[in-house]
Amino acid sequence: MQGLSMTCECGKNQAFKDCCGRFLDGSESPTTCEELVRSRFVAFGFGNFDYIERTQVDPLPTEVRERRVPEWESLEIVSTQDGLADDETGVVEFEAIYKEGTRRLHRETSRFVRVDGEWRYKDGDIQDIVAPGKTKIGRNQACPCGSGRKYKRCCGV
Repeated sequence: MQGLSMTCECGKNQAFKDCCGRFLDGSESPTTCEELVRSRFVAFGFGNFDYIERTQVDPLPTEVRERRVPEWESLEIVSTQDGLADDETGVVEFEAIYKEGTRRLHRETSRFVRVDGEWRYKDGDIQDIVAPGKTKIGRNQACPCGSGRKYKRCCGV
């Protein structure tokens, strides 16, 4: 685990102990869905599956705990809908880049609910593709985003 003075991996440019570290060590709970997404991103990077399971509605599938932890590189919050301190539900759309052989883009629209006053991951719509622009793709090849269009007319623009 990172030293307390290190910058948090979630992308907020804050000290780990003041950012996601306080959630991962159990001293505080995230007050927004965005904080939960960021702390879960960091927990996935550390392979802290206990935290991941503790912060979701359903039990963590065994295959998730047993898989090799990829190298997570970056997280970008694309949008949020509700999910603030006074809400009961929320949605966060995010993109995360990771490396598992090739560089991959994990795009997700995650849904959250309050359980006993704390935010929990409920479910999400996930798209996982080769990271555009990170791997050589021919202009006339199908776009890796799954649109069905040629790369040059889609993400290759």
